[in-house]
Amino acid sequence: MLYPPVPYIGITGIVTQDDVETVKECVRTLQDHCPTMFTGEPTHRFMAGVLVSYKTLTGQPTTNRRYPPRTEVETLLSQCLAAGAFPVIHFNTHAKGADLAREMEQLCEAFPSMRGLQLNLVCPDPEVVRSFTSDPMRRVEVILQINHTSLVKTAKPPAKIGHPCDYAMGYTGISHALIDASGGNGRLFDHRTADTILETLSTMEDRGVRLGLAGGLGPDCGGALNDLRTGLLGHGGDEDVDLDVLSYDAESRVRVPVPDPIEGEEYQDMLDRTSSVNYVAAVCAALR
Repeated sequence: MLYPPVPYIGITGIVTQDDVETVKECVRTLQDHCPTMFTGEPTHRFMAGVLVSYKTLTGQPTTNRRYPPRTEVETLLSQCLAAGAFPVIHFNTHAKGADLAREMEQLCEAFPSMRGLQLNLVCPDPEVVRSFTSDPMRRVEVILQINHTSLVKTAKPPAKIGHPCDYAMGYTGISHALIDASGGNGRLFDHRTADTILETLSTMEDRGVRLGLAGGLGPDCGGALNDLRTGLLGHGGDEDVDLDVLSYDAESRVRVPVPDPIEGEEYQDMLDRTSSVNYVAAVCAALR
């Protein structure tokens, strides 16, 4: 049996130096409030997610305020690493096959402080992922995002939607599988997502893959996580499910509008320190 990597409590959308200070405070909050293992170490680490797209990787400008310029990405990652966080690039591209492999290599070359790479792609080429993760010298944990679109595209008749477990089983070498019900829009997971978590947990753990949850998590997520523990929102779940085996990733619900939005453009928001710290504390409290 393979052992999954250490789970994380994360925030995605690190853009500015002020956000790095927020990361530092989140790391301290996790260290102070997260339950500990028998070794005395916290059950979770703090994940600092930096968004990169094909556009920003190639130096093109974007109006999306959640993406930093390429020239600032490595500095952000290295500072988050120095602060004790797990620095992860969340990568979005339309590339496939050899083009995707090339872009993943470019990320490694341009951003050596990257310790995790989340693929925000629909159905990335499994062979590209396998080849990338097979390099024993590479210190990068690959996170496979599993969203509604990817499950619809891989559904087998007569099913209308595929199962996350079946989807993740198609990828060799991944370290994490993240069930994302939100897509960065702050939609909270529901009982269907919760049921799927239990159905997927044991299979992923046996393969050495850590299962994670994203979708609507924020400073007020304690109630939803407690519902997940006690009966999975009343849908017959296991009351003994241990939340500390899961990872958690927040984005939209720890952000507030920017003071200078670009009219007519989406994602005109920024990280809010109070919401971020309270989110980390809320997850830690639910884990206890």
